[in-house]
Amino acid sequence: MQLSEDILKNHRKLSQRQEEFVRQVTADPENLKRERYPGIDDKIGLAERVTIQPWPILVNATTREEMSRAAVSVLELVKSIPQRIFADDPAKIAAGMGLDERAVTFMLRGRNAIEHLVGRGDFIWTEQGLKCIEYNVAGNLGGWEGIRMEIFYRKSPIFSQFLAEKSTGAKYYNTLLLSFGHIVANTRARLGETDEINIGLAYPNAPRQQGDIHSQFFNGAYAKMLASLPFPVKGRLFLTDPSHFEEKSGRLYFGDCPVHAMLEFATTSTEAMVTCQEQGNLTIFNGPMTALFNNKLTLAILYQNKDSDLFDRRERELIERYIPWSCQVRPGRIQFRGETVDLENLATARRTSLILKTAEGHSAKGVFMGCNTPQDQWEETLKKALAEGNWMMQEFVESLPFYFLAGEICEPHILNWGLFAFGQKFGGGFARMMPTHHEGPVTRFKSASEAMVFEVDK
Repeated sequence: MQLSEDILKNHRKLSQRQEEFVRQVTADPENLKRERYPGIDDKIGLAERVTIQPWPILVNATTREEMSRAAVSVLELVKSIPQRIFADDPAKIAAGMGLDERAVTFMLRGRNAIEHLVGRGDFIWTEQGLKCIEYNVAGNLGGWEGIRMEIFYRKSPIFSQFLAEKSTGAKYYNTLLLSFGHIVANTRARLGETDEINIGLAYPNAPRQQGDIHSQFFNGAYAKMLASLPFPVKGRLFLTDPSHFEEKSGRLYFGDCPVHAMLEFATTSTEAMVTCQEQGNLTIFNGPMTALFNNKLTLAILYQNKDSDLFDRRERELIERYIPWSCQVRPGRIQFRGETVDLENLATARRTSLILKTAEGHSAKGVFMGCNTPQDQWEETLKKALAEGNWMMQEFVESLPFYFLAGEICEPHILNWGLFAFGQKFGGGFARMMPTHHEGPVTRFKSASEAMVFEVDK
């Protein structure tokens, strides 16, 4: 098939191997057939809505380093907001982020978990490079399916043949194992050279009884990570509802088993968990501050304050580099491209290049792209946003197109890159994608396919 050289240049930005793979696989029309990718429809070990993209993403070391820099840098900026912008004052945080002050007071009890936060930035690769459109700071970030997806790619005859012909390998940054490694490293730093680290996995409404397929999956992954460590550590993982963990004398237990670390799959911090953390007997990822850091206003707050003396020159450059123009939706005048303008007038005049988002939306809910929203609905949503005070507005950033498979057709796709950061370390990445003719956010709830990122030699 005839490929656009302009789009192939985008692949080349990722790696030489990525471009070579696309050229090679499309040279034979038979490679577009779904039957050439055995296991592509196997859902074992995958979330119900996960659709595997038959072609992997191949990046070189330079690209991986840029992904790491983007993911870690933006997380570092986000987690500085409570103290830097609001001086850890519950009233100021509540007013500035549209939150309940009593809830914020509880959230701030988890401030000692800030340094080891786990998060995933959603980035768009634009002509100007990576741009972060939101940052998710929670335990349930997706990406754990990568264990199963890696097996698919490794077994793919087309991918295996390509690697063999190029005499090269492909390194996968296993997000789930890296997250467990991050948890163990931080917990061990607190406990010292212990030989046992048990992890609680707080999942709302999960049964107390252990041993189901999900519990087996996570325990298997945890055991695999522990076996890879250069020192002996044993441990179990308990996946259950947060109410099933009990505090006894300042320590957390599941039944008679001590729990040393907690990974929350939602905003589930209980009084028992927080009490144990405050007494230095539990490490929570991410703890009660999840609701604060997961608030979509964080990027708007960073961008609005980037030119203040709250940030140094390097930090201002990072904000400008990785965060598109963003602001909180509140009545009054704002800065836009060097000019002071009325927010409502700007939103109305530039509808097609702007996006409105609720602060607490997720999975593309509460996201209104001006280019796909009729004028009357846009104006109605804008009025609602101005009245509620917990919305943000962001400039639309356009994804570079990349060739991937949609069914059995090779066509240009737009990509939403999920890049992980665990503390100050890169945790791997993947991308959700849809053909360029798709309208609206790229999400698995709209049948986006997903591909894992592998690092290759060049």
